[in-house]
Amino acid sequence: MHDIIYPEVKGYSNTKLKNAFLIDMRFDFRTLKGLRFSPNIEWWSWGEFPKQGTVGVENSISCLDLNFDINYFIFQKKVFHPYIGTGICFHITFTESDFPGEMFKEVPIVVREITERQFNPGINFIAGSDIYIGENITLFSEFRYEYINKFNQIKFLIGISTF
Repeated sequence: MHDIIYPEVKGYSNTKLKNAFLIDMRFDFRTLKGLRFSPNIEWWSWGEFPKQGTVGVENSISCLDLNFDINYFIFQKKVFHPYIGTGICFHITFTESDFPGEMFKEVPIVVREITERQFNPGINFIAGSDIYIGENITLFSEFRYEYINKFNQIKFLIGISTF
């Protein structure tokens, strides 16, 4: 979820909460008792496009995230393993917006395009749980807050992992 503001265009802002498509691949390494090092890579994309025939702004955002997290298992029962964690993240964000000429009282065919690429480091705050559902199969759920300069993110992830 993102707050998106374009200060380059006077009078235009888009601050609605957004949902995005996300792909996450991670590798877990058990270290000391109760600790897990979990590097992962994520890619997500989001777009907002006006209905055909209407005047509006087209936005698209894509982000490549590299996360290096440490999780601590609070307790480990036979099936249920809750954890908390923190880590560092590196985000490469690509933003593109097309503003129709009508928004600037210019010739209607003129389009103003803003393209931006940013690299931002950040900090992750994590809470989640692993549930063992079979031999070498785990169901996990995770809540993440990623504090980054421009695109702070809240993520709720659910997935299946094998080991």
